[in-house]
Amino acid sequence: MFGLEFSMAKLAHQQWKFRLRQFLDDQEQMSTSDAVSHRDCDFGKWLYTEGLAQYGNTIPDINRLEKVHADMHQAVRNVLEQKNSGNKAQAEEGYKRVLELSGQVISLLDRCMAQAK
Repeated sequence: MFGLEFSMAKLAHQQWKFRLRQFLDDQEQMSTSDAVSHRDCDFGKWLYTEGLAQYGNTIPDINRLEKVHADMHQAVRNVLEQKNSGNKAQAEEGYKRVLELSGQVISLLDRCMAQAK
């Protein structure tokens, strides 16, 4: 089960980065409601219903993943707010933070996956 969630989370992060980039390039419309809470996205639902219960005591990196995932959602909301307020330069700076956090999420997912085997 974790392997499936791992693959879906990686794909979701890639899709979000692409959508966010399109939004910043004025190729897609988005609002802050598109950036659901870290608990309400598909990965968050799995993490808070099954993931932490199953792996929270055996895979130390999953707890760090929880924090970085929440930080990434906040960074995405910040980008959306800045761009929708007309602050394109600040939105671009925020996008750099999203990319950094997304990379950390992917790295942590890889480590968790390896530890779950």
